[in-house]
Parts: sequence; C-alpha cells; structure tokens
Amino acid sequence: MKRYLLVPLDGSAAAETAVWHAAGLVGALADGLLLLQVLETPSLPSEKVSRDLDWRLLHAESAAYLRSVADRLAEIGVEAAVAVEIGAAAEQIVRHARRHDVALVVMAAHGRGEAEAFAFGGTTHKVLSLAPASVMVVRRGADAGPPARAVGYRHLLVPLDGSPAGEWALGLAAAVARQQQATLLLLHLVPEPPPAWQRLPPSGEEAELLARLAALQTERAARYLSEMEARLAHTDLRVRSRVGRAAQVAEGIRSVAAEEGVDLIALAAHGASGAPFPWGAVAQRLLSTSALPIVVFQDAPKGATDGGRRPADAALVLEPSTDDAAAPTADDPAAR
Repeated sequence: MKRYLLVPLDGSAAAETAVWHAAGLVGALADGLLLLQVLETPSLPSEKVSRDLDWRLLHAESAAYLRSVADRLAEIGVEAAVAVEIGAAAEQIVRHARRHDVALVVMAAHGRGEAEAFAFGGTTHKVLSLAPASVMVVRRGADAGPPARAVGYRHLLVPLDGSPAGEWALGLAAAVARQQQATLLLLHLVPEPPPAWQRLPPSGEEAELLARLAALQTERAARYLSEMEARLAHTDLRVRSRVGRAAQVAEGIRSVAAEEGVDLIALAAHGASGAPFPWGAVAQRLLSTSALPIVVFQDAPKGATDGGRRPADAALVLEPSTDDAAAPTADDPAAR
C-alpha cells in the first residue's frame, strides 16, 4: 500500500507553495502526494449541496485545478492523487489524514485571503490543534522555487534532547538529508539561568555552582551528539553537531538556524518532557514563529523502529547506542 504526503490546497499561490516543498520529500518519507481541496459549504446537508448544479460545477473546476497541479508534478517524476471534498476544511483534512494514514500533512501557514498578522490561518490552526499526523508548515516567505520544481534542502537542523522521540525524528530527518544530499546539523542547547536569577544576581558560590553545572551539561551534550554522529557513520551523510546555550530553547534554535544558513528545521513533536498535548512547547513555539519551513514528527508508532517497515514508512536506521549515559535527561531544563 502506497504512503502519501497530504497537501491541502485552496487555489491560492500561498497554499500551492506547500506542493513544491512536499515534492522534495517524496521518496524519503512517502511514495507520492495526495492533493486535497475542500469546498466549504453553506448551512446545508452535504448530500443536498452535492446535488446542486452550481456546486457540481465548482467541484468539477476544483478537480480540474488539482489535476493540473498533478500534471506539473508528473513532469518532475512525482506521483500525485487528487481528491475534492465538501464540508468544513479542517475537518475534512483531518479526516483524510487519518483515513489514508498519511506520513505528513504539508500546509501553508496561511491560505487564500487569510491575514498574516496571525501565526496561522484559521484552517491551519485547527489542523495543527488536532494533530492527526506529523506536519510541515511552510510560510509565504519561504522560497518555493520556480513553478514545477521541487524545493531542495541543503542544510537541515535537528534539535535533540536525548529522548527516544528526538532520535526517531533524527532518523526521519536523516532520510530526507540523504535523499537531498544535504548537510545534517545536530543541535543541543544547554539552558542559561532563568530570568529570576538574572534579576537577582547569584552570590559568588551560586555563580560558581551554576558555571560548573553549565560546563558539565555542555560536556555531556557534546558526548551525546558525538554518539549520534557515530550512529550515523554507516551512512554517506555529511553530519555536524553543535552545543549552544539559550534561555529560551525555541528562540535559541531559531538563532542557530539563522547563523548556520539552515533551510529546514526538523524536530520531534514531544521531547523528554512527554507533554500530553499535540505539540510540546518548543515545537509549538517554532511552528508559530519560525520563517523557515518546519517539520514536526509525531512520536514513533509501536514497532516502527524494529527494522521491519519499508523505507517509505520508517526512519533511516541508527546504529545501536553505545553510551546511553551520555544522553541528556528530562531533568535537564533544555530537554523539553
């Protein structure tokens, strides 16, 4: 059974940007794209609307539009299925994501006529809040490349906190990096003293303890990232690692991404904290504030790392860990 990336479209250029980002991920994460357009209905039963002549014409126009996008994708060797539905957009997108067990939902942050003063348009916000699958959010400012050309990534950033979820996301990101022949940058951020400490300067002894703690955390993080590099040594990937410090993890990630010329950030939905929400605090903040394309991978399904799943479903296999003690833990404030 083929696995798809779901790309909701509304006919706008902003929404269509997501198509070419998704096209660049086919092969690494899925077999093809599923293009979906939802026709929002008035307050009538959907079966009655579907019999109305005007709506039937609109349905035909939407299907023709999606087929034209699929034809452009076929020219670059990307297979795409199309679907037109009637109903509430977010509900239909979530329904399709679940029904087809899509690997990723790829959406523009804003669609047709939506104000960009807010982090997301209404439909994207609703889909993210329901989190039916892993997601990728692309903003209007992202470089979509010329028409009918898949977006290529050259520098991927993967924040890690020592959690299994983070390592699962690393495996998926590594699969993308290998296909794109991109450099993979592994990042761990050591927390700086919280604002309360900054407003109330620590004593000499406290400052010494804080400095020692930061040095130990930095050393431990460096060992952990070195181990992650070693676990990818059997691949032909170009891998680098970096340890930094930040009072706010999401802002620290954005700062490093800007310094390093990153063009895609990929991370786990939940870090070591395992918060019972669709997205952890760091993922939510990055989705809301980053101008770069963001991929947030949901936690690994049971059995997904046993090597028995086909490449379109599974992460690039990491070599077994040799030093679990090196991994940061949930006690580390940066592991959130």
